[in-house]
Amino acid sequence: MGVAHAITALAEADPALLLTAETFLDRAGDSRAVAERLGVHRATVYHRLRRIEELTGFDLDDGERRLVLHLGIKAARLLGDI
Repeated sequence: MGVAHAITALAEADPALLLTAETFLDRAGDSRAVAERLGVHRATVYHRLRRIEELTGFDLDDGERRLVLHLGIKAARLLGDI
């Protein structure tokens, strides 16, 4: 799945997933910081990350895939697509 389709899949499934993905990537994968920023329990963050991987097909353990997703989300925000 391409990054544009991945972002669309997240936004359509649940906007909280897109926000979680962006926050996770902005915070360099620090789930504690993500939970604090979003005001949710860390278990919620882990659940959302699994869901993000399922919906996008992106392995968030893979640095290159994280970079592609991060750049895609930032570009989409700058272009007003999300």
